[in-house]
Amino acid sequence: MNTYLVHFLRDITLLTLLLSSTFVSLPSFATPPLDTSSIDTELESIRAVNYEDSPRAIELLTELEGSITNSSPLSIRRKFLSILISAQNESGALNKAWENAQKLEDMGVEESDVASQAEALASKGSILMSRGQMNESIGLLHQAIGLAESIPDHKIALFAYNNLASAENLIGEFEQSLSHFLKAVQLSEQIGENQDRNKAVLLNNISLLYMSLKDPQKGLEYNQRAFIEARKSGSQNMLATLYINKGYAYDDQGLAEEAYSAYKEALALGKATHSIRTEAVALINITDYFLRQEDFSTATDYGERALAASLSSADESNIATANINLGLALAGRGNVKEGAAKVVAAIELLKEFDSQLDVELTLGDLAQLYENAGMYKESMETLIEKMALSESLYKSEREKAVRTLQEKFNATERQKKIETLERENTIKTIKIENDELQQQITVLAATLVVFAATLLFLLYRKVRKTNLELESANSKLEIQSISDPLTGLLNRRSFLKLMESRTINEGRRASEPDKPNALILIDVDNFKRINDTYGHSAGDAVLVEISRRLTNLMRDSDMILRWGGEEFLAYVKEITLEDMKHVVKKILNSIGSEPIALGDKSISVTVSAGAISLPFSGLSENDFDWERAIKIADMALYLGKVHGRNRAYCVDKLLVPYDTVASKLEEDLADAMEKELIEVESIAGPTSRNNDVKKG
Repeated sequence: MNTYLVHFLRDITLLTLLLSSTFVSLPSFATPPLDTSSIDTELESIRAVNYEDSPRAIELLTELEGSITNSSPLSIRRKFLSILISAQNESGALNKAWENAQKLEDMGVEESDVASQAEALASKGSILMSRGQMNESIGLLHQAIGLAESIPDHKIALFAYNNLASAENLIGEFEQSLSHFLKAVQLSEQIGENQDRNKAVLLNNISLLYMSLKDPQKGLEYNQRAFIEARKSGSQNMLATLYINKGYAYDDQGLAEEAYSAYKEALALGKATHSIRTEAVALINITDYFLRQEDFSTATDYGERALAASLSSADESNIATANINLGLALAGRGNVKEGAAKVVAAIELLKEFDSQLDVELTLGDLAQLYENAGMYKESMETLIEKMALSESLYKSEREKAVRTLQEKFNATERQKKIETLERENTIKTIKIENDELQQQITVLAATLVVFAATLLFLLYRKVRKTNLELESANSKLEIQSISDPLTGLLNRRSFLKLMESRTINEGRRASEPDKPNALILIDVDNFKRINDTYGHSAGDAVLVEISRRLTNLMRDSDMILRWGGEEFLAYVKEITLEDMKHVVKKILNSIGSEPIALGDKSISVTVSAGAISLPFSGLSENDFDWERAIKIADMALYLGKVHGRNRAYCVDKLLVPYDTVASKLEEDLADAMEKELIEVESIAGPTSRNNDVKKG
């Protein structure tokens, strides 16, 4: 697991260094006090040191501390504390940074200084981001902005807006993030200081925004522009950040070696500038590289270094990720118990942050770890937990919107344009030149707003238009909304609409119990490995070819749809149980018997599947509806995964009354099989030694 977009947090720390201008009452020491002008000059000098070497800046601030007393001007005390907080935050001393932010806030209240209060709240928000507490951070940053906009110094508002935009980006609120990012750009132009460095940070943030929208090529383009500005400013810390993000862009394009080189450059710069957080992030991503190479010994070495650096920086998000990588590396070397314990500990930490998407992904890694170790019971239990969490996440409208947005941008990457409702305007390449940064970022905003508005229209169109031209457009929109942009297959939404119609026709179905329909869930085996080895474009090609083969296999009256990710669903109408098994066998053979061509290469691909009839085992759909059937088919599919992949499990019938087994059936299909509560049959794929249908 790498640390994609984690460096948005570090970019804001860099802006903290740029914008620091703040302090609070400190004890007086024996050091002879300097005059105000000399102290201010010294603080500016320390601020410059802080850009590149935060630990050294803390040492210099400690030496200067005795020259600042309670009678020192408020601006001097504020500036001292501002630089101290940013240095402590950057060096990983988050608790000390929080304590000083609280002192700054108390000073602001006592002396009725709005600037101190605003900067204290913004600093607390930045610290919470470093801890991974995004929602709490966003709340404090909104408060900081409310205060900062009432004072003439725009630096604090700029700092708060950049933090807010970054936090929103990290939780998927792209439109709000861009709006606040644009506000920060306006404020930056008004301030007019540190232009090279400011421009490097802004260009890097645009690069990260493109990467979060799944356009790594465009992200890499702006990363390169940011490099030019960073070199002008001479900032080694900024260059380290850019190397990290360059690695992310290469990783997203499947260029593992180029990404590895970028991470090594970042690691070297992190050491040179004593930035423990940069070292931690670089080491985490290097560990991930060796995991994908299955060099578990080297991955363990780097994983231990990454965890040590993450603990030193006190960055909880990095600590969790480092533990996951180290756990996977240890398990790969055969130390399954210790490895699994580290992954489980990381999952608990992610749960504390309410990072549900990361928890879901990590549960998948843990299940794979157990399966590789032959611990099938633990693997199944973990998969069941992952399935429950996936179902919960899917029910969240916000998550559905974000996932749809990400899928649409994946299509954009391949097609290089988005066509919607016969609009004449095609999203054009946004070119941001150094002397017109504000104007071109506004173009980016307009582009994303148009796209977001179109997407929301696709998802939530409720207002019926009577104009004939709009009726035609809406017809096309309806087709788009129920189809998958990559494969051209119908999507999950189309199936939900079909199931709604089944509810209306309940009486007709009940009269045809001998002609049930079949639900067959299909999942591509080792799909992550395909992406990691050959790149995401190869993964897309595999999905398209599997879609073609499945479509050719099924009847016109049947439905093949993309259920999500690398998962497909076949809905086969009016078919007996035995014929359903033959269809499942054909599906396994159709995919697994012939390699898939990828340019001048070809790879062998197999699938696993789970199948069930609907209505099931003579039950009324009032008692056992399609949603329960899908859930059972999903568990049957994962049985195929656990038992070696390239196989399917068909759920035949109940062997006991449903009301006595309902809860057990929906929680643990494998246990229900062992206790002979249900009859399930396994079907092996074409590459297995025995390709016959076998009792399971």
